Amino acid sequence: MPGRGGVAFAGGLALGAVVGGALALYLGPWNDDGTRDILRAKAREASNRAKDTLADLSDQARSAASEGAANLGDAYARGSKAVDDVRFAVDDAVREGQDAARSHRAELEQRYLKQRSPA
Repeated sequence: MPGRGGVAFAGGLALGAVVGGALALYLGPWNDDGTRDILRAKAREASNRAKDTLADLSDQARSAASEGAANLGDAYARGSKAVDDVRFAVDDAVREGQDAARSHRAELEQRYLKQRSPA
């Protein structure tokens, strides 16, 4: 997934190409219009390529973010299911423990009553 650094680098590269082309166009020693036209065209091409690259990077970032959101949703669903499974297992264990305690208590009460009652 391209990070913000990649987008910033591409933006800086595009800006540098445009500024460099403009400086070359206006500060260069060329006097004829043909050379300046060529430089203008090259500067426009570089600018367009930079814009296209930025658009591609932006699309990739959106796609990666969307994919990340989908993965996050899947992870949440799996985690929620795991929590539910553990909760059900604990509930079952508590019920079994309560049943065993009741059974054991009934058994102890019967023993107590047998010992207490005259035989």
